[in-house]
Amino acid sequence: MTGRQKLLKLASLLLDYPDEERGRLLGECERLARSLAAGDGRDLLGRFLREIRTMPQAELAAHYSEIFDFHEENALYLTFHEAGEGSERARLLLDLKGRAREAGYEVPEDELPDYLPLLLELLAVRPKSGDDLAPRVGRCVGRLTANLARAKSPYRFLLAAAGTVLPTSGEAGGLAPPAARSAAEDDVPYPLHHAQS
Repeated sequence: MTGRQKLLKLASLLLDYPDEERGRLLGECERLARSLAAGDGRDLLGRFLREIRTMPQAELAAHYSEIFDFHEENALYLTFHEAGEGSERARLLLDLKGRAREAGYEVPEDELPDYLPLLLELLAVRPKSGDDLAPRVGRCVGRLTANLARAKSPYRFLLAAAGTVLPTSGEAGGLAPPAARSAAEDDVPYPLHHAQS
């Protein structure tokens, strides 16, 4: 596994809901982070790990829910950032699910195929899962990093670390600004809650 793949796999694991299981894996994550080659990604990942290490698990879980579940601009769903809600998002979701399956990666039944931790894992374990997927994820990660920097969330360091190995193909092109979506486009109530198991 390359350094890029390790970093994306760690980001995938650490960006998922911080339940007690993930808390138990923190030491292993820290060991893997130290094994990465020196550079911005490793330094940013280390800073994230140091910051969350000081937070009790319940506080970290509450922070995660507050940041990602209650602020749609921080949603961990790629196609939500690209298209909002509605028929275009549905088409993008179907496309992602099919592409994951073609790459030999099965999307869990209890998760949407655009869930960012899942896509980071897909890019880690199946790096050739589509020429345009990595830049799409990179643009989303860039937007989230900027949002979380304004919120002073420790997750800004984790996303910035992932961003060091993801192409963006330009500024935040291809992402719909949250304010540009109308209430009429919202077919599904927000926030969508991902499975926390």
